[in-house]
Amino acid sequence: MKKLMFLTAVLMTFAGTAFCASVNIDDTVLYQQMNGFGASYTDSAAWMVYESGVLNSTQIQTLVDDLFDPVSGIGLSILRQPMGTSDFRWEDYTYDDMPAGQTDYSLANFSISRDLPYIVPAVQDAKAANSDLKIIAVPWSAPAWMKTNESLYNGGSLIDSDAIYNTYSDYFVKFIQAYAAQGIDIYAISMQNEPIYGPTNYPGMIMSEADQIRLAKVMGPKLGTTKIITYDHNWDNPGYPITVLDDADARQHISGSAFHCYAGSASAQTTVHNAHPDKDIYFTECTGQLGGRFENDFLWMMQNLVIGATRNWATTVVEWNIALGNYGGPKIAGGCENCKGIVTIVWETGEVIKEPEYYALGHISKFVKPGAYRIASDNAETVAFRNPDTSLALIIFNGARNRATTYDINWNGQSFSYAIPSRSAATFTWPDVSDATVSIWQTNWDKSKLLEQQPDTQFTGGSSSYCGDGTCDPGEDQCNCEADCGTPPTTETNCTDGIDEDCDGAADCTDPTGDCDSDPACQSACDNDGVCEAGEDCNNCANDCISKTSGNPNSQYCCGDGTCEGAEDSSNCGIDCGSGPVCGDGTCDPGEDYNNCPDDCDPPAQCNNDGVCDPGEDCNGCSSDCDSVTGGNPNNRYCCGNGVVEGPEGDGRCDGNP
Repeated sequence: MKKLMFLTAVLMTFAGTAFCASVNIDDTVLYQQMNGFGASYTDSAAWMVYESGVLNSTQIQTLVDDLFDPVSGIGLSILRQPMGTSDFRWEDYTYDDMPAGQTDYSLANFSISRDLPYIVPAVQDAKAANSDLKIIAVPWSAPAWMKTNESLYNGGSLIDSDAIYNTYSDYFVKFIQAYAAQGIDIYAISMQNEPIYGPTNYPGMIMSEADQIRLAKVMGPKLGTTKIITYDHNWDNPGYPITVLDDADARQHISGSAFHCYAGSASAQTTVHNAHPDKDIYFTECTGQLGGRFENDFLWMMQNLVIGATRNWATTVVEWNIALGNYGGPKIAGGCENCKGIVTIVWETGEVIKEPEYYALGHISKFVKPGAYRIASDNAETVAFRNPDTSLALIIFNGARNRATTYDINWNGQSFSYAIPSRSAATFTWPDVSDATVSIWQTNWDKSKLLEQQPDTQFTGGSSSYCGDGTCDPGEDQCNCEADCGTPPTTETNCTDGIDEDCDGAADCTDPTGDCDSDPACQSACDNDGVCEAGEDCNNCANDCISKTSGNPNSQYCCGDGTCEGAEDSSNCGIDCGSGPVCGDGTCDPGEDYNNCPDDCDPPAQCNNDGVCDPGEDCNGCSSDCDSVTGGNPNNRYCCGNGVVEGPEGDGRCDGNP
């Protein structure tokens, strides 16, 4: 189901509270072979790049190279192409539309002419930039005359007729042949996009497990080397592809099953893999939305797709639109109204903005080549591969909220160490030789580095000392190597030794949590740290204790006099007002949430039914929170979450209101 959403991260097991972690790589253990990484040239995306007139020919070629060239760009190697209409289109069409009441069982009216002006050229240019490019094609709907409801909308399914199933199979064959005539080979066909969802405001079609089994049996013998994919829907229903693949006659024609990100978690892919380990897993669709924060979107995609999907057997990671305009289109109404592409093209200026999805994909697509095998890496915030040329690639995402982590990477009796900032990623590549030189590319959460190459480092042979080897070696302590040196205490244990025992960033009297405030050594200390602590007052420590309410001395209040007054509160005068949550301390305290403190708190789960339309919730996926209350009349419904104050939304709970 195409839902506007910012998915809450599916949490994996990360490195805990340690500042140091080990990564052990074993390239003798092979998992799935990779097909590639990419996105979709929908009707809207291809039109935006090639037909809108916003980009000139030089800008178009630069964008194509940035996306598909494996040397100068990020080397995208998969395009998942709608067969006809989708929810991102200028008009609804299939390749054999007929007037109402008419049929075309011979497919005499079949034509891809609607794709020829700009969709086919877009695919051809991508293929020219990357010869390894593979095309996966998928329909949103069969032609209306083949369906039970005679419409592209409102679900409907294929008519229960051998003639229809045979004709629809020939429809796929004709599509493959027509694209081949344009120099575009189709690597795989997915039988139906999101087959258990029948949208009312954009084209779609219901296709049950039994329908897909039936279609695979009819279509399989006709497709030759083109692969067939089942399911192509959300992570939350692994039983569907398992049921299809359990049918022995259908299974022989099916390459594997495909998944989307809009519900469930990537572990569903492993469930299906375990049931049918000889069948491929494809991850084929996920979209971000306009207005998201770079660091959150980047974090979610790195954890759940680049690492999460591939560690759960995905042979592809494919985003949705290649490119869209800065208003979320262009498109006719229906479906996702504020989705974004992996690049955004600004209508007014022609600027091409590379979104976090571009950089996340780039961390894997540029360095992991089609045909690579995933290999063993024992840290769940990593994924590693061996390329066809025997070179190796390791991707690490530091999911810690507010601290860097130093990773000790161990491979083939050699090791090196590298520090990655919080919520940031690095990709490492090296040849399969002793004492190899390691190339490094990094993206930081604050955009200070964006897939930027760093100075090389080098493996050194046989290092016996690293964080995680079971020995607290010189240079390691409880703060930087908990795995070897033990868990640090929760508070300062000595307030005069200059050591930060509890690893919270400051020692002794300057401890940010006030562990040493009651210690005599700290009672008279004015440490000028901006916090009025025990032993400090307005007379002996004005810098810390005078509340800065204005420049007028008569309007100042004294923090430390025992009275919580004026502009004082728990955040600026805890000594008078008591302790309270402090936004920015790395902990999502009671009273804080993603809306009032995004630095500390994760985005809410999709549709938490709390009566508030939170970031990531919308009218399609969370009507209980986001439908404006208008009396239940669907024709008088307003959508909270579309950024427009309309209808009865001026009640203070939606779209910019306080």
